[in-house]
Order: sequence, then structure tokens, then C-alpha cells
Amino acid sequence: MITLSDLSLEKATLRKDYRALRQKLALTAHGSIATTYLQVLHHADWFQQAMFLGGYAARSDELPFWWVMEQTLDKSWYLPKINPDIDQERSQELTFLKYTGAKSELSLGRFGILEPAETAIKPEEALQVLFIPALAYDLRGYRLGYGKGYYDRYLSSPEEAQKRPLLVGVAHSMLLTDRLPREPYDVPVDILLTEQGLITTR
Repeated sequence: MITLSDLSLEKATLRKDYRALRQKLALTAHGSIATTYLQVLHHADWFQQAMFLGGYAARSDELPFWWVMEQTLDKSWYLPKINPDIDQERSQELTFLKYTGAKSELSLGRFGILEPAETAIKPEEALQVLFIPALAYDLRGYRLGYGKGYYDRYLSSPEEAQKRPLLVGVAHSMLLTDRLPREPYDVPVDILLTEQGLITTR
């Protein structure tokens, strides 16, 4: 019987391997990947119709997403911010705040990720689409994240479950696999965005 300890060890090994591969991709094909993502999304009705979207502040070693947001500022984009509350439970929460297109308004938060200021505007309506980064995805929509569980807890909260947006995993064909180890609380995405097109997971 596979234990949670076994799954954690397997995930840790996979994180190391996929992180190295993703860093190589980000360095060698950063610009072309970003352009292709935008081209793919232009043909997706759900993207064209959505006005309230959650993105992410990609670091240099992550698959690029800044270009997508900056080229579609006619939409309202929101970026995740880790709750700085000193209470341990609340400190694990994500909240999404307005991104105006000006990186100068962002500051480094926990883990060195750019975040909006606490005074930034919250979504006027529920997010319709949420783009989620990962080290890797499988074809069922499950992700290999960084092991902190922020997105899973955010999406599993009763408040968010009632108004859950379309979940889109930002991926690359070289970072896809048939099956990743999963745990009971893992939340799969609905669609995978890759440089080769969209993959519906369910």
C-alpha cells in the first residue's frame, strides 16, 4: 500500500527533475512560448468571452505568462497574493488582487514572487478563468506544484468551490506526463494550455 510518505518522496524526486527541465525551457524558448500561448488563446471562445481572469507573476525560471496579460489588458487581470496574516491558518490563504499592467506597482512577496499591494483592488466579480502554473501536469489535469498547497487550499475552500472558475494549467508538451502521483486534496485543472494547443482534461 502506498503511503502519503511514499507519495511525498516521489513528488520530491519529480520536482527536482521537472524543475531542471523547465528552467532549460524557460531559458531557451521563453519568447516563442509566450507568443504561442497568446495565439492559442485567441482561438478559444472561453478566453475571448471572459473579462475577469486570474494570472500569475512568472519568475524567470517559470513558463512565461506576462506577455499574455500585457497584450490583453482590455480584460481585468488579478494576481495571487499570499495572505501575510500572522495567524498560521490564514497565512496559508491566497487572495487575488488587481494587476494594472504596471510591474512597478508590484513588490516581492513570500518566495520572491511579485505580488500586488494589499491596497490593490479585489475582483469586482468572481473570476471566470484562473491560469495556474506548475512544474508539470498530467493528462488528467493534476499538477506537480511546489509542495505548499496554496492553490489546492484556495480552490477547496467552501467559498471558492461555489463560484469555481474555469481552471487552466499553463504547461508545455515536454512537461506533460500520463499520470502524476496525486493526493486526496489535489484539485485538477479543466484545460491545459500548451505551445501545441489546448488539451481538455475532463
